[in-house]
Amino acid sequence: MINVHRSRAVLRLNRKSTASVLLKAYAVNHGMGADVTRFSAPVPLLVTLKDQIAKVEVAERLVSTRLKGAAAARNVQREILVGMLETECSYVQTLCDASPEQAVAIIEAAGLSVAVTPVRNQPILKVTLGNPSGTVELGANATALAGKNGKKTCFNWQWTSDGGKTFTSAPTTPYAKTTIANLPPLTMVGFRVSTTNIKGPGEWSQTVTTVVH
Repeated sequence: MINVHRSRAVLRLNRKSTASVLLKAYAVNHGMGADVTRFSAPVPLLVTLKDQIAKVEVAERLVSTRLKGAAAARNVQREILVGMLETECSYVQTLCDASPEQAVAIIEAAGLSVAVTPVRNQPILKVTLGNPSGTVELGANATALAGKNGKKTCFNWQWTSDGGKTFTSAPTTPYAKTTIANLPPLTMVGFRVSTTNIKGPGEWSQTVTTVVH
């Protein structure tokens, strides 16, 4: 299994705290405004973001006067600002995905936070030695082979002990797992999998080899 890391832009703010929201808004507005070449088409435009920041600041000052309804009005304006920041975050993410090697620098320049998410790429075919001797368990990557729904898909299995010159077929299964027994012990054996669906049989996967115990 190979772990690939995707740098993800996140806000990391408390949307119910005006101070937290404004602090992040200041950072985003300043960061993106300082590098208009990199952030050439922010969504929304920074002038719009700056205008909303001003509205939240005014609304927050009114709350301190204890004016009736001021807190509710402030909350509405604050939520609008959060929505804008979320949109800006999505915009920054598109830049990161287009230039993954610069993703961290892009996120930090935009005044956002970095969340590195591991993405696990499962192998097409996993081979595990089983018991008793001469037994292996095979597990196919159903999503990669059959798609997310995998409807009306059967899995075909084959093995070879002569370096791929000839293959022996094991019983087809409706599931992405099977067990093959009575294999020659202390022998290098290769395995492969394919699928059959309403469109017909698919191509065989690359052969995965292991020494059978």
